[in-house]
Amino acid sequence: MPMGLPCGRRVPKGNLRWYLLRVPEGREQSVCDLLKRIIPGELLEDAFAPRKERWAKRGGAWGLETVRMYRGYAFAATRDVSGLANALARTTAAAELVGEFGRSWMPLAPEAQDWLEASMDGEHVKEQRRRDPRRRPARADGPARRPGSAREQGRPS
Repeated sequence: MPMGLPCGRRVPKGNLRWYLLRVPEGREQSVCDLLKRIIPGELLEDAFAPRKERWAKRGGAWGLETVRMYRGYAFAATRDVSGLANALARTTAAAELVGEFGRSWMPLAPEAQDWLEASMDGEHVKEQRRRDPRRRPARADGPARRPGSAREQGRPS
């Protein structure tokens, strides 16, 4: 599986698992929306391109922005991966299941799926949990210096 995503073992039909889809870069969400419209709900329960929040400085001001988590990839949630693969083959949507040797599609590892589910909101956005970069930690002892630095030893820096 690309990008170091942990893959799980093949599972029997009936268990809801997430599978990676390769889609055109920049069109991840539009392809997912199309797939949800044209593939029956019993084959595709959800298709989404996960996004994440990150801090960015624009025009001198810090703010949160939402960006794609994996460029060129999306996830499909299904209980029947072979049925989904057949349905994808019959569509004109530019999406293919990622796997090895044609018919061996590997789901995302259950631990990774659970972590992503827990960290994303209902819109499939991984929320930023770190501190605001505008706030700097207060230091009681002045600027951080390495022990033995030139200034500490009385030499000019």
